[in-house]
Amino acid sequence: MDENALIRDTRNAEQAQRILENEAFLSVVEQIKDRIWKKLPGAPVETLPVLQMELNVLNDIVSLLRYSVQTGKLSQVQLNRLHDRERAA
Repeated sequence: MDENALIRDTRNAEQAQRILENEAFLSVVEQIKDRIWKKLPGAPVETLPVLQMELNVLNDIVSLLRYSVQTGKLSQVQLNRLHDRERAA
């Protein structure tokens, strides 16, 4: 991976971390999940797949943000190694 891609991944990770730590974001995600869960018991059977999909989308968003954070941490390690090699050369 080239240096620019590593830098991009590191910056994306920083932004993803800020989102995951943002109280407003976390609150909204929980509110949406609560709204969906409250609909489930009385929901017509034909709407259950849609409600499940909405829950899955929320979970996917959070999972992808966490993945971005982890990817960024690895990219930062690679960047550090790259810069160490450049200084040693």
